[in-house]
Amino acid sequence: MKSKTILAIIAMAMLLVTVQQALAEDVTITSQPVTSATMNMPYEYQVTATSPHGDPLTYSLVQNPSGMTIGGDTGLITWTPGQAGTFPVNVSATDGNTTGYQAYEITVTADPSQISADHLRLGSTTQKRDQFILSQPWEISNTGSYDITGLQGEVIGVHERYNFSLQIPATTIPAGGSVTAYATIYVPKNEDAGQRDLGMIRLTGTSQGEQRTLDRTVSLEVQNNLVIEEIEVRIGGRRERLTSPGSVSRNAQLGDEIEVRVKVKNTFDETMDIEDIELETFSDDLWDADGLDDFISRLRRGRTADLVVRFTIDPREVDPFDAPFYIDLMVTGIDENNARHGETWFISLDLETRTRDIRILDTRMSPTILRCDERIINVDVEIRNLGTRDTDTAMLRYDILDVDFLEWHRDIEIYEGETRNINRRIQVPANLEAGVYYLQIDAYPLRTGSSTDTELLTFTVEACPVDEQPPTPTPTPPPIDDTTIIPGTPVDRTAGERGFLGLQGDAYIVLLGALVLILLIVVVILMVLMARK
Repeated sequence: MKSKTILAIIAMAMLLVTVQQALAEDVTITSQPVTSATMNMPYEYQVTATSPHGDPLTYSLVQNPSGMTIGGDTGLITWTPGQAGTFPVNVSATDGNTTGYQAYEITVTADPSQISADHLRLGSTTQKRDQFILSQPWEISNTGSYDITGLQGEVIGVHERYNFSLQIPATTIPAGGSVTAYATIYVPKNEDAGQRDLGMIRLTGTSQGEQRTLDRTVSLEVQNNLVIEEIEVRIGGRRERLTSPGSVSRNAQLGDEIEVRVKVKNTFDETMDIEDIELETFSDDLWDADGLDDFISRLRRGRTADLVVRFTIDPREVDPFDAPFYIDLMVTGIDENNARHGETWFISLDLETRTRDIRILDTRMSPTILRCDERIINVDVEIRNLGTRDTDTAMLRYDILDVDFLEWHRDIEIYEGETRNINRRIQVPANLEAGVYYLQIDAYPLRTGSSTDTELLTFTVEACPVDEQPPTPTPTPPPIDDTTIIPGTPVDRTAGERGFLGLQGDAYIVLLGALVLILLIVVVILMVLMARK
């Protein structure tokens, strides 16, 4: 029993100590104070604290500069200092049992005065021509802590045809204050539609003995009366209308022909035609769609007309991995006062990609004319894997049309997006007759399946020459001496031939025959004598 009593007394003592320790703990402010501020600029500091009992806290300022306040429930301190200097602050937080304090100082610096103003924008999307814009307000402010004096504005670069003027009613802007100026401008009859910069205004003033300067652009916006009402895009026979710039929901495929029909309208509410209306296209990635145009000579008030361009998504000219493709469609025209109108819309086209897709980008053949003794052609084929997977079983098929000839280049390894050049030496059949032939090249992404691209090349086989008999030799004419031939006089064919001992003609021949006969007799006699010995 005694031991139990002792343990109970010890537990009660420990509990009493714990309660006393809890009651002795104070509220703690845990946030770090903001100790710097700028004159005439808002100052904020969010005070945070913790209660050892978890009770709600109440915040208050024990010491503070004039004008500073704190949220009793939130602990947010706010203040706008009106002068430079150092100001002590002491803030408290209490839970009703204990209180925590935080004392610190705020250093307030004076902000050098600066001139502030937006760019001066005149007119609007409905602003008509041949009118004055009168007394449009323009606010000029002083963002610093000191006055700006001697305020004035200089107009630079605005053409005199606009009759532009700016009235500034005061030359002094107080610290943190502003002044409202008023601008007036004339809108010429031939002013182009849209917004354009006309020049600038240079504002100058003095603060604390130093000059302050600010340059601001003067721009004018005028009504556009040649608008795009809608764009109709045809992809593969299906049409889609866009009533604002944006994306075409239907995806195109490589090889598709795209037709873009732009409907434009003359919105003049008075009798005013718009002439020389032109549609131009611009695209950085889709080269076949870049630089196209269409033209209308005249569009009367309130009328609409269509401008049309067409292009093909050529796999040899486009990188499908750049999709979606953006195309700018710019329409321009000139009214009767020579003012330019028009606007630009953009459309974007995305591509439908296949898992397996091998495309032929380029083909080259050498030679293209086969002579009689030539039967080999070299074919270079540049292919690209436009599918979403790698393949090591791509194939190229070579087929000479209308001839019993077919060859395959199998097991081509090509990664997604990769381009490869395949060279093939083709032995053309020797029995091809002279004529023009077509070599069809088909690309297959797999050993099984269908072709995803085809290219057709042309080559010519020349006729072999026919074997000819050698020509009969032409007899060489006898030499002709310098005997003069008189027309009408018979000529001795032996004339000019001089034989042995100067004999000519038949005498020469008789003598020659006699000599030969004598020589034969001598030979016979010699043979008889030798036989007797």
